[in-house]
Amino acid sequence: MVASTPLRELFVYPIERYIPPVAKVNDLAEAIVAADLREYVVTGPIEDALRAFLEGYAESRTATTDRIGVWISGFFGAGKSHFAKMLGYLLENRLVGDQTARQLFAARLAGSAQRMEIEGLLHRAGLLDSRVITFQIKAEQDLTAKDDSISEIMYRSYLASRGLSKNIAVASLELSLIERGLYDAFRAEVERRMGRPWAEEREDFLFIRATVAEALQTVAPAAYRSREEALAALDLLRASQQLSVSDLAARLTDYVDELARGGNPERPPRLVFIIDEMGQFIGDDGQKLLELQSIAEEFATRGRGKLWLIVTSQAKLDELIAGVKAKQADFSKIGQRFDTRLALTADDVEKVLEGRILQKQPERAADIEGFYHAHAGALASLGALPGASRSLPAMSAERFAANTPFLPYHLPLIQAIFGAVKSATATGFGINPEARSMIGMAMGVLSNRANGFTGGELGRTVALDMVYDRIAADILPQDRQEIENLEQRLPGWQALDSRVLKALYLLQQVSWVAVTADTLAHALVRDVRSDNLAALQAAVAASLERLRDARYVVTKENGAWEFLTGAKKSFEEEAAGVIVRQADVRRAARTRLAEVLRPIGKLNYRDGLRSFDVVVRGDGEELQGGQDLVLEVYSSIYRQLEERFSLEDLEQIESFSRPETVFWAADPDADLANQLTRLIKLNDVLGKWQARQTKTDEEREIIREKGTEVSTLQTKIETSLRTALYNGVVIWNGRAEELDGRTTTLNPIFNRVLSQVVPTVYPKFDLAAVRPAEDDIKAALTIASHALVAVGSGLNLFGADGHLNQHSAAVAEVRAEIAGRARRGSDLDGKALEERFTGAPYGWHPTVVRLILAALFRAGLISAKADNVHYTDHTAPAAQALFTQVRPFRRAVFFYEEAEAITPDELRRAQDELKLIFETPRREETANVLAEQIVKELNEWNGRAERVVLQLRPAGYPIPPALTGSTDLVQRVTRHSNPGKIVKAFLAALDEVRGWHAETATLHDFIRRKRPALFQQAKYLLAEIGRSEGLPGTEPLSAEDALAWRAALSALVSGGAAHAWDDFTAAFVPLGERFRQVYAGMHAERDRLLAEAEARLGESAIPATALTRYRCRGLRWAEGEITKCGQCDLSLRELDLQITALPGEERRLRDQHRVVYRDETGTGPQPPRVKYLKVAQVLAQKQAKPRIASEAELDQTLNILRDEVKQALAEADAVELE
Repeated sequence: MVASTPLRELFVYPIERYIPPVAKVNDLAEAIVAADLREYVVTGPIEDALRAFLEGYAESRTATTDRIGVWISGFFGAGKSHFAKMLGYLLENRLVGDQTARQLFAARLAGSAQRMEIEGLLHRAGLLDSRVITFQIKAEQDLTAKDDSISEIMYRSYLASRGLSKNIAVASLELSLIERGLYDAFRAEVERRMGRPWAEEREDFLFIRATVAEALQTVAPAAYRSREEALAALDLLRASQQLSVSDLAARLTDYVDELARGGNPERPPRLVFIIDEMGQFIGDDGQKLLELQSIAEEFATRGRGKLWLIVTSQAKLDELIAGVKAKQADFSKIGQRFDTRLALTADDVEKVLEGRILQKQPERAADIEGFYHAHAGALASLGALPGASRSLPAMSAERFAANTPFLPYHLPLIQAIFGAVKSATATGFGINPEARSMIGMAMGVLSNRANGFTGGELGRTVALDMVYDRIAADILPQDRQEIENLEQRLPGWQALDSRVLKALYLLQQVSWVAVTADTLAHALVRDVRSDNLAALQAAVAASLERLRDARYVVTKENGAWEFLTGAKKSFEEEAAGVIVRQADVRRAARTRLAEVLRPIGKLNYRDGLRSFDVVVRGDGEELQGGQDLVLEVYSSIYRQLEERFSLEDLEQIESFSRPETVFWAADPDADLANQLTRLIKLNDVLGKWQARQTKTDEEREIIREKGTEVSTLQTKIETSLRTALYNGVVIWNGRAEELDGRTTTLNPIFNRVLSQVVPTVYPKFDLAAVRPAEDDIKAALTIASHALVAVGSGLNLFGADGHLNQHSAAVAEVRAEIAGRARRGSDLDGKALEERFTGAPYGWHPTVVRLILAALFRAGLISAKADNVHYTDHTAPAAQALFTQVRPFRRAVFFYEEAEAITPDELRRAQDELKLIFETPRREETANVLAEQIVKELNEWNGRAERVVLQLRPAGYPIPPALTGSTDLVQRVTRHSNPGKIVKAFLAALDEVRGWHAETATLHDFIRRKRPALFQQAKYLLAEIGRSEGLPGTEPLSAEDALAWRAALSALVSGGAAHAWDDFTAAFVPLGERFRQVYAGMHAERDRLLAEAEARLGESAIPATALTRYRCRGLRWAEGEITKCGQCDLSLRELDLQITALPGEERRLRDQHRVVYRDETGTGPQPPRVKYLKVAQVLAQKQAKPRIASEAELDQTLNILRDEVKQALAEADAVELE
């Protein structure tokens, strides 16, 4: 039995004493400073940060630096402001009593491994004259200003530190007077006139403006010669006070330089700003953060170690940068300037709390340890917080001794609560700083006599309702009123109900704690010795039931409890009023069941050999479509609410009548109906709230929370549905299998039970049980016959000879189906055939169906029709697409082709004819092979025939009917898809084929020997002779032998010369030679007459230029031309016309000249003197251009010709230009 120990005797410091719960950086009362220095707890991170700062600061005495910033971060109450104040104390080293700040602080370093180093750095820092300006920035903000900048706040604080006015305009006046040595006289003059000191009067500057002007005129009459001039100067001063960041740094640097000039050179001055709560002031305002960066940059570049900036913030610098609105801005430099960073953590706060409040007397350690061991079991149970998903400090003897009367997890938990709980003022700074401070909380809880610690004994424990009482005045009024009014409003109220609600209110602020009755019982224990945890838990559970009935609390989807306040309570009251019917529950269950069953529905049969789309039905409604296999699923709700449901009926009756169906009944779940009811109510109210046009911030938050709850509850319901199925019953064909829940995914169960059904529903599946390849379809229609045996492995579609395997079971089934449909007149489109063979009793893969049909098409047993085009040729790309592409296949219609019987004699005769006509090498005498050869040869020769026709037509060669009907003949033979029919059609058209082939071969050789050109010349020759009939000199062409040649050649040209080419040449060659002789004679006669005419005209000095068109440079036969001269290009008739016209042309020229030139005496015409000028020769001699491109060039050319003509006329009667 351990003796009782009074709690108050355990502590080093009296637990009733008052400690300022929040360090205020500008609270510098000596008592406060002394307490701060004597009780400050120096943790390891604080030592590291202090050393880092002092190193850089001390070095600035002898070397410049741009790393002039310290960033101190941590949640509210973590000790940021305290550490910032401590830096200020140590830099200024003020006297506290009879000791300096550094001497007091040195005692806090006892036992530290860094003590000597830090003390040395403090000594070096003492060699600097540190001027520290400390303030909380929100407290210094001018709330009347629209946008008070950081620079202005800092500058005002600097002015105040010098005893100047915080009004920048007034301070500028003061600084100006100080600079001129007039400040003291000015203050005295104002005091004389006003009767009060200047420091008091200046704050009402507008009211004393006239007095200030008069005082200025008095102390500086040279500068202000009249009162009006002084007033104007004051107005100008007020209007021009714009302060930039650069101005701030310049003025502060000037001030430090001024101090240096008047101070001790061994102790150079430094100006240090310590600004509290800078992070909260910036918030998410990117412009403010940019301004702070600019200030730090200007301090660094302009001050070079003379100006320092120490700030505190709840957020770390990186976190603050990430959270500002101006995320596109560049904040890279601010991190470089704030080189020293200290992030205070929960561990630091706990150490401070333990050091300043919870520190125990060393001599009482044995008492505490003895108590711990005596109650180790109860303490171990209390030391873990049920429902917490985050790791919290565990109970141990050391932690118990350090933390009691708090439990080890209390301190981090309370810090998290304080960080999350909403403030009554909603200023963004949380609840009252003093209340939220961990020191303030601990001090308030322990010193409150109602909590029993001041007079209690060891074992007394802090409960969360005590913490609530400490901060109650600062939480949201509506929340507080709900709790305070509980005693009057809750039927059967008990004191525990209020305690439960207080603890629940705090715990639910933390998202990582699921607040159960067990959680609350642990949080409400007040004495380890007397409180029975199990009994307390039962009492808490009963209290929660009372609170739920009165709608103060509600159970969340995860089983945790939630205290309802404000709009959230209104939401729950609306939800409670929603009427939910059984039909609603069943519909909601079916919706969630559909989501649960969504991943199943495609049966993976035999490891992917075939996948089947299964019809999935849930609670009597089809959820997913399929073909023949059916899965009927019944949820726990269906089993519970459907009166006609019976597992025995399913097993003994219905499963036999529906062999294609597997029945899967879920295990009962008693709580599922409640969960679905809650979901329906939530969705009903949530939809109404979301539809509201206007919403408060609280309502938006509730909508978000309830939306999350709906999502979580849906997931929970779906998990319950799955679990019930995992433990349910599967029934098929009279057999029931109870599942054991060990399989925790649906697909394995689905695949296993449905695979048993396949052989029953699809008894012919194994006839085509292969894993098909799409490429096989293309191969079946395109590759050579000898390679077909490899197509459709496992189906045995083709034999080694390349013929369709008529004994293949799959081929036989498809062939019989098509033949039967053809006889019955049933649908034969691809879609109907696919549905037939993919459905019962086959269940084949759709690709297998297309592959087998492609094989039948290749073998000629079926033909296809699509878009009014009938296809029989498997080599046609359009026909192949009907099998290789799914959509064209489904639209195509297929026709059954009966096999054609053919005798061996017919086969032998066809092969002999192929050899004889086409010189085709002999191959096996089968219909398939011969048909393939026939098609190949006929198509090749048809192409040759078409080319022959195209080449003969330009020459005017008469096309024989055999060639014009070539394509028709080939199609009549090859149009059949059945090989036997092709052979028979070939034999039936044999005479036509022989004539067609012979004609094509003859004309092909005719073209190959380039004879169409001679044929065309012969046609021209006959036509030219006919046109020249009866002309003088053409008598040889009508001679007896020539007439014979003409008759023979004309007959051959009309009937086709290719077959009698020797006769053609026997007539064409001599006739052509005779024609050339006649033509040469007439050509020579024309030349003779022309020469004589030109000579006679020349003798008479008559120009003969007009006869130029009759001239020829000599007879020359053009290549391939036998009817015209290649020089003059005249026919026989045209030559005859020239011969006839020449005498008349000569007479015309003479008559023309006779009229123009006559003798001057009039006695008769005299022959004129004519001089001929060649224009090209004249221009060449004068170096003129033969081509004229402009008017200037034309004028130049005409002038040259005019001069030459004038000169010629001096020597002759006329000039003729050539």
